[in-house]
Amino acid sequence: MVLSWRFLMAQSLRLGSASLGSLGGMLRAFSSAFVLVIAWASLQKPQKPQKLQKLRIPAVATFLQDDVPFGDLQSGSIRQGQRLGFAVNPDSLTQVDVMLEPISSNVTLKSDGMEVVNLADFLKENGVHPENAAVDSHEIRMAVGRAMLSFLEQRFGREVIHLVDTSRVSGGAIYGEATVRDTGSEKLRNAHHVIHVDKEWTGISRLTGENGTKGGVRATVHAQWPLAEKDFTDRGYGFEDYVRMVYAQDPGMLNLWVSLTPGELKQHPMGFLLNSAKGQSAFSSAQDLNDVASTMHSQIKTFNDTITVLREGITSKETARWGMVPKMTFGQALLFYADRTPHGAVWLKEEPASQRISAEIRVLVTDRTTAPRDDLRMILE
Repeated sequence: MVLSWRFLMAQSLRLGSASLGSLGGMLRAFSSAFVLVIAWASLQKPQKPQKLQKLRIPAVATFLQDDVPFGDLQSGSIRQGQRLGFAVNPDSLTQVDVMLEPISSNVTLKSDGMEVVNLADFLKENGVHPENAAVDSHEIRMAVGRAMLSFLEQRFGREVIHLVDTSRVSGGAIYGEATVRDTGSEKLRNAHHVIHVDKEWTGISRLTGENGTKGGVRATVHAQWPLAEKDFTDRGYGFEDYVRMVYAQDPGMLNLWVSLTPGELKQHPMGFLLNSAKGQSAFSSAQDLNDVASTMHSQIKTFNDTITVLREGITSKETARWGMVPKMTFGQALLFYADRTPHGAVWLKEEPASQRISAEIRVLVTDRTTAPRDDLRMILE
């Protein structure tokens, strides 16, 4: 039976009046009524609902098959079509269902290997808006690149160098020009649907016959130097400076990815293998890299690059947690380590096909304080 507080108070007052019919009785009656009302309120207090299971988003991610040997693929590691860029040879890949966690805006680069940032103001400052962000335009790609480099110099308070990637030889990009992707284009790069790490140093050293992490760094710098030398020497850096700053990982080599999709990004979002509370993931804690990934060359024309692709078996590990930032808006961006954070585009099973437009840039954060922003703009222009 549910009792109202008015009923309880009335009963208390009636009992107090009947007991003494005096001032003392009335006081005791009011005291009893107060106690009863407090008791009633505690009984009526809504119970805390049971903790709901954290939201999970069903998706499909692409991995290397477990039985593929380490190193370059026998049928060729990459394939090129009419679109710019490259794709890992699909004959060696497989798709796996994964459940994604929504990534909080509180994650940090140092602890989680990535962070969520916003470049909307930087894009606006450089004249890039949802209405004019036509990424097939060189001028827009340069403006986006300026915005991204401006953000990074402000974020770290140090000079950053735009690193070469395959867009230099597949698309003719120049220093400061953002690499762009458009799933609705017939020519521009597609979303990169394979979970990978861009530069995994121990894998590169094993692939190239070098020793340890520094050997992998040195092999990468050596391969990039013909294209990167002028970018570094124009800014007063040499080959050994490049090796030293990458090896120091302070923070080293980074990727910055930004959504240029009008409205909300609904399909082909970036998925990440998440770190645990201890700062490690199922990838970084693996005893042998070959158990969870393989490193291979991805050579395009004169550029001999590498990529490390995660194997399908990593999805069955208890410590493997996957995440994404839902409904990213124009200008919202992801900053993450290029040499430590597994990532790649994923397909959301409960969302319809939808266009994704994005830009990315890979940089090295140097150990020099940042030049004034006007000077940086002059360099890029």
